[in-house]
Amino acid sequence: MADLDTAAVQVARQLVETTPDDHPNRAARIRSLALQLGERFGKTAVRADIDEAVYLSRESIDRIVDKHDRAKHLDTLGTHLSQRYLQTGDASDLEEAIQVSEQAIEACERSMLPQMVQIELDTRLTLEIVWVTYIRAGALGDLEEAIQVMRQAATHGANDNTEKAMYLTSLGNKLADRFERTGHIEDLDEAIQVSRQAVKITPSGPARATYLSNLANQLDDRYLRKGTVDDLKEAITIANQAVSCATAGPSRAIYSRVGDMGDLDEAIRFAWQAVDLTPNNHPDRVKYLDNLGSRLGDRYIRTEAISELEESIQIARRVVKSTPKDHPDLPRYLGTLSARLDDKHIRTGATLDLEEAIQLSKQIIGATSDDHPNRTMYLSNLGNQLNNKYSRTKSMSDLDEAIRVTRQAVDSIPKDRIERAAVLRNLSVQLGDRFESTSSLNDIEEAIQVAREAVYATPLAHPDRASCMVSLGYRLEDRDNTEDRNDVDEAIVLYQGALQLSSSTLITRIEAGQALLHCSSDWEQCYEAAKLAVSLIRGLTLRSLENSDRRHLLRQVVGLASDAAAVALRADKGPLAALDLLEQGRGVLWASVEEIRADILPLQERNPELARAFIRLREELETPPSVDTNALDGPDKASWLAKANRRYDAGKEFDKLVDEIRKLAGFEGFLGLAKETDIKAAASHGPIAVINISEYGCDAILIEQDQLKVVELSSLSEEQVAERANNGDLGHLGVLEWLWETITEPILEALGFDKPPDDAADWPHIWWIPTGSLTRFPLHAAGYHRRQSSEAVLDRAMSSYSTSIKAIIDARRRNNTPTAARALFVAMENTPESTPLRFANEEVATVKTICRSIPLDAVEPGRRREDVTSYLRDCRVFHFAGHGYTDTEDPAKSHFRLEDWKDNPLTVADLLEMNLREHSPFLAYLSACGTGQVKDERYIDESVHLINACQLAGFRHVIGTLWEVSDTICIDMARITYEVIRDGGMTDESVCRGLHMASRALRDTWRSGSFLGNKDASGANIGTQTHRRPKRLPRDASLLIQRDKVAPLHWVPFYNNLSL
Repeated sequence: MADLDTAAVQVARQLVETTPDDHPNRAARIRSLALQLGERFGKTAVRADIDEAVYLSRESIDRIVDKHDRAKHLDTLGTHLSQRYLQTGDASDLEEAIQVSEQAIEACERSMLPQMVQIELDTRLTLEIVWVTYIRAGALGDLEEAIQVMRQAATHGANDNTEKAMYLTSLGNKLADRFERTGHIEDLDEAIQVSRQAVKITPSGPARATYLSNLANQLDDRYLRKGTVDDLKEAITIANQAVSCATAGPSRAIYSRVGDMGDLDEAIRFAWQAVDLTPNNHPDRVKYLDNLGSRLGDRYIRTEAISELEESIQIARRVVKSTPKDHPDLPRYLGTLSARLDDKHIRTGATLDLEEAIQLSKQIIGATSDDHPNRTMYLSNLGNQLNNKYSRTKSMSDLDEAIRVTRQAVDSIPKDRIERAAVLRNLSVQLGDRFESTSSLNDIEEAIQVAREAVYATPLAHPDRASCMVSLGYRLEDRDNTEDRNDVDEAIVLYQGALQLSSSTLITRIEAGQALLHCSSDWEQCYEAAKLAVSLIRGLTLRSLENSDRRHLLRQVVGLASDAAAVALRADKGPLAALDLLEQGRGVLWASVEEIRADILPLQERNPELARAFIRLREELETPPSVDTNALDGPDKASWLAKANRRYDAGKEFDKLVDEIRKLAGFEGFLGLAKETDIKAAASHGPIAVINISEYGCDAILIEQDQLKVVELSSLSEEQVAERANNGDLGHLGVLEWLWETITEPILEALGFDKPPDDAADWPHIWWIPTGSLTRFPLHAAGYHRRQSSEAVLDRAMSSYSTSIKAIIDARRRNNTPTAARALFVAMENTPESTPLRFANEEVATVKTICRSIPLDAVEPGRRREDVTSYLRDCRVFHFAGHGYTDTEDPAKSHFRLEDWKDNPLTVADLLEMNLREHSPFLAYLSACGTGQVKDERYIDESVHLINACQLAGFRHVIGTLWEVSDTICIDMARITYEVIRDGGMTDESVCRGLHMASRALRDTWRSGSFLGNKDASGANIGTQTHRRPKRLPRDASLLIQRDKVAPLHWVPFYNNLSL
């Protein structure tokens, strides 16, 4: 087609060049060349073509011989000026186009020749096209005139169905525009009627796609006004027809109305195609980019994939930058950017994003007329942003302004529009926030009234309905706490309804389930709600999401699984039901990585084709995404578009593949929850104690090979655990004794571990799986260590830890055939901006000597990240003696402090991306501070720290610490542990036994002369321990707290994860 257009231009140009200046047909031939250039511009958007078309149109007018031809030449110039305005936004072109078109109409009216009637209508159409953009800025009178003109054209002016359809769809658009301005539903009904006629008489092709798109948008508008679901269903059906006819469908969020991710994915795919197939300088490209960015923003709301939010923001910035300052669509584009920046602030807490969002919203509102159809949206966005600012600053002036602005938004939107519900919900939230600060009963009463109105105004299947219901429930609970009213019963009904709404976002439904647990006293009701809410958690963490996105989502449901398990036990559902809930809702990140990296050798033997598909998709999902929206304008645009959506598609394909694999005989439980038989089998090497901490009760679920049983920890409460965790010094003797009395002794007694083993070589082994804040405590060290007795875990059993039962099962299924005989050592005696560790080199030298006798080849490379990771990929043992850093805000940023830690740290996130399992690494010994520490309670269920990161990367065993450790004691702890491993062989039991024996030895040394003072609690003399080595330093920047003048229990924080 491009070649034909070029040929037509060349022929027209040659004809002009061969026509003498005084030839009577020269003006007509110049006009013909201008028309050809304008037609080619419409397809290629080459600026030079439209500039030349305008220039030639002017010249043709100057050369007119017959005055009756003046109208059509003016019409041509008006058309080309309006085309150029649509690309450049130059207001002078718009003004001239209007003037020229009016002159053409006057020329038609002065001429009474019959052939001038069609010219007049064509010219009026040109004028109307110009008005399409002009009236966006205001001027309702111009819109009325445009509608009148288009009625005449649609009734009398069409030569064929093509022209009639064009007039009809233009009339429909103008009627829809007037509906937006006046709210008269009759206009919208007529718009739909005439748009249907346009579609009916138009064959398949780009024009039909445009008309279908217009009709879909109008049906969506009617759904938003009336709430008739049939209109929405038809709008989606017609939108799908539109995208099948062309590269782009409706430029709005029709697909997000019912919460169907499949529809939204399809909308994004076609939006990408529209951008891909549109030249960079085409006038429609900005519109297509805006549509793409908006749809990516819609999907971010559903999935919370930060990469898509970033892409949406970048695209919005590009759209704004490409739009002239006086362009009528610029406020809407700025509004989109402002809303996305607010989303980013909510996600990241970045103050600058929020400030920019507020500034943009105020700028837009200041430039928008009071009767503009989009003003309500701009006011509502500003109200939300100001309320978000209040949440950060607690400044009442911010909250008061938010309420004032949102009230304006409520007042400006018709009561029968669905969007009104979201604005009302926002106002209710703001009033509720003010009530919490001021306790004003007027505010809570109005908040409830407004929230109730929002619920009533939202259709049953609308994605926002659950959010409105939860908001009303919260307000009712607030009032119930202030007055003796029975509002809580209504709140429970609302939470139940919101939890069941499949069209709403998963996080909102889960929030509803959590809210119900807090206010219902019916255990059966709570159990059913908790069971459903927990089942939704895995749906939050799409396989295509990056680990950072998953962590963000999972921290929003922290504690839910523990609460659900406690409820299940109190509803008499038994230990298996409670375990299922814990396994579904905790360690989700661990489980998702384990599933992707699962050993599929049995599948390869059974069905090689499915195995190959599994490996292919696994590789795609394990490849970190890299998206650069600058490629949108480059030669690799198509490949960028494909890559940007491929990871998302791969995630969906992976889930479908898993379903297909589960259809194979013997693979029914592939990557699924463990069955009861598997759970009991996990206790084949020793019992497992799952300790569940919840505000609804604390229990230990004990797993043995032949039974599951529950021990109620009646002396323990979540409040106690939280209080002691917040007090710090978790290795204090008082804490260890409290752990013994309330938790570990009842568990050991129930398991029959009531004394030390008769055979010192046959220690029983117990696996601890704590939940909640209890994960920060040293259960393995619990006991009365000042007494010369066996009232301590160390004196009754060896201990290991795990995040879940499934983690134990999966680890035992891994191939453990070593492929390397190398021990990697890193000794950080001197680390930038950290306390020197004078004994790190001595520790490594000691362990090296032992490892050579195992035998293992000792390697000690450079101390930079790249040096370490290059050897980490092919080692049997990794021993790190240095500083570890725990990030208090984002545990994924916790890292080993190597020489280049400031610029290029080796983080938890890096380890999670590694897959070392091909080489079956055996042991990671992390002789550093706090490698198993999680300081942010929001991440406690996922146990995201250096120890678990090494485990997920592929190490079979990991030894680490719960907090700071002494530099000198690290040598003895490592020496004894490795000596036992050497003597017992590189076996699972040797690792656990080695650390157990080291802990006991150092504990016993502490017992023999540990007190810094000279008296115990009874006043007896005990003596003072002396040290030949220099002063001990902890492997962190802070020193241990010493209480009661008792020497620090430096052996306490060491523990091993998942020894088998």
